[in-house]
Amino acid sequence: MGISTEDIVKYFPIKNSYKYVDAILSANDYSIIGSYRFKEEEFFYKGHFPGYPVTPGAILTESAVQIGLLAFGMYLLGNGHIELSNVHNDLFGNQLQAIPAIGAISSIDHSDLPPDIDPSILSNRFFLTSTDMTFKRVVLPGEQIIVEAEKVFFKLNKLKTRVTVKTPGDDVISTGVISGFVINVTEWKVGW
Repeated sequence: MGISTEDIVKYFPIKNSYKYVDAILSANDYSIIGSYRFKEEEFFYKGHFPGYPVTPGAILTESAVQIGLLAFGMYLLGNGHIELSNVHNDLFGNQLQAIPAIGAISSIDHSDLPPDIDPSILSNRFFLTSTDMTFKRVVLPGEQIIVEAEKVFFKLNKLKTRVTVKTPGDDVISTGVISGFVINVTEWKVGW
């Protein structure tokens, strides 16, 4: 069975008010589709821009990253399609020593995970490494976006996807390529 699209949202490691994922509509070995509706009371609309609120490009990119990297990575790892590689800690220095596992910081009850899911999956941490996004239109408060991400590759713990952010009516808002790196902090050993 593995991790479902509902499980991804339920166990998503980013919480409100910085979570920009409402639903994962579909996922498979090659792609993922998710959605988010920007609420009129989002914290950033007061200052971006007073009298004419629009969703910042950085927030649209963050939603694409949350769906196209984090949620997609959760799906691929949670269903055993990809295994993490052992990566030497020289890539990060001491930066990872202070990162707690989800279980240490979350009130989520992991006892209801599907039986074939290893609970250590919830200790994966994704780090954004690069984005290259092009914007074609603004997103106003109350609008919904659909993020479609297609896997370019996932190897040596790096996931790279081609993303398209659209309206439900298929108007393209943004396109680009995003990349990120994942490690499981419960298996991280200092001094490898």
